[in-house]
Amino acid sequence: MNPADVKQDFLDSLITLKVFYVATNSALALKSQRTFLVENSLLAAAVLWEGFISDLLVAYINRDSTRFAVHLEDALKQGLTGKQATILANYGRISIPAHLKKSEIVDLVDGNGNNITK
Repeated sequence: MNPADVKQDFLDSLITLKVFYVATNSALALKSQRTFLVENSLLAAAVLWEGFISDLLVAYINRDSTRFAVHLEDALKQGLTGKQATILANYGRISIPAHLKKSEIVDLVDGNGNNITK
């Protein structure tokens, strides 16, 4: 994933939303209809923004997983009991690939399928 592509996809989606808004707004006769359109267009833009931030986070981690790998190792070590930490220190090792796949990142960041930005 390329962060620049994620940004461009977001901008393209906003342009599509704007085109839809302009075309629909001109066809509506009642003020209440136009108000409803504005509210829903703003909601759609907010959803696009939330998706953009989620995708951008994944894209940045995908581009360079170095800091994320450190975070994963630290999180694992913090969750170990004293005995488990001793076993890891004496007999184990943690090996995180230099480059993680998008699906692996999403699973690690958002394993429950919730939105990453929550």
